[in-house]
Amino acid sequence: MAVDAELLAALLATDDRLLPEIVEALPESIVQVLLQELGGSATSGMPGSPAEQARELDSGYVLRDHLRYLSERLAVAVRDVEAGTNRRLVVSMPPRLGKSQLTSVYLPVWLLRINPKWKIGLISHDPTLATGWGRAVRQIVEQHGDELGLGIAPDAGKRGHLPHRR
Repeated sequence: MAVDAELLAALLATDDRLLPEIVEALPESIVQVLLQELGGSATSGMPGSPAEQARELDSGYVLRDHLRYLSERLAVAVRDVEAGTNRRLVVSMPPRLGKSQLTSVYLPVWLLRINPKWKIGLISHDPTLATGWGRAVRQIVEQHGDELGLGIAPDAGKRGHLPHRR
């Protein structure tokens, strides 16, 4: 899909202060095409998959074949969703092989980087697991936020436990 030359010219002529607000209102698919036409990419310099994100953040991360395969499937599913196709994945691997670390820590960080408007929820049958994953994602953002282009709102508190009502 090509972007209309008049639209591109109008955007290039727009006051730089207004441009972020205009671009934010555009559909993601149009933004991607605009960036490609301008010679850039929304994800240039970004890892291409959750596994690449893991390796970027942790030089000791061991990427075994099964995790590489899972990461590739996750990246394809995300591209499908970006293109408007609904996707569901079922991940079934034996315990202690790294699937939770990849899908529940590094995948959310990667998603936040490439699709900052997306809302991401970490859920589990065990609330302590979901809270732990959320805490791990938060720690990554706190430690590496500047280099990742991510931040945490100053009023963002822990959401893992709701108060009990009597």
